[in-house]
Amino acid sequence: MELFIGTWKLLKCHHDLADGSVVYPLGESAQGLLIYGSEGYMSGALMQPDRERFKSRELFSGTQEEKAFAMEGYLHYAGRFEIHGDEVWHFVEMSLFPNWIGSIQKRRFHFYEDKLSLSVGPFIAQGIKQTASLLWQRCS
Repeated sequence: MELFIGTWKLLKCHHDLADGSVVYPLGESAQGLLIYGSEGYMSGALMQPDRERFKSRELFSGTQEEKAFAMEGYLHYAGRFEIHGDEVWHFVEMSLFPNWIGSIQKRRFHFYEDKLSLSVGPFIAQGIKQTASLLWQRCS
């Protein structure tokens, strides 16, 4: 567990599709932070860096269309975590995607140097079989 503790910055996020192609669901320059605390909790956030700002400057006051576009380019969840073999299990307590609340998100992991690789899949998204791969670098 000690190897996980700290803050990680996203270097790369892509999905490998069953047909051999690669897609970047949040763009090739996706940004993210992943935080693992020594008390056993984690928080992860990913986003498209070029999301449009709402016309209104007031929190919660965007149009339905603005809110939909903002959600499409952002993902966040948080909760407890545990290590099981070569997987880290995230016990989701809160999430922008409500269907994940109460779920266990299992990620295969691998450490090398100051980097952490997480992957999940294969899974079906938008009718396509794919595997997600994320590469994180430990923040100094």
